[in-house]
Amino acid sequence: MASEARKQGSLTLCLNVNRFNKAITFYEKMGFSISSEVNIELEHGYMMEDYVMERSI
Repeated sequence: MASEARKQGSLTLCLNVNRFNKAITFYEKMGFSISSEVNIELEHGYMMEDYVMERSI
């Protein structure tokens, strides 16, 4: 994934992960850090409460 992004000229990988997801520590070990929080409203009153995580490539 990172090598393909580099080929396309990207300098950063970015992902959304639910704030309550235990995988956050895994992503941090992979070099990602939390850059912001987002709330994304879905249909039927559901809310995605995510962190946006980024890592330089």
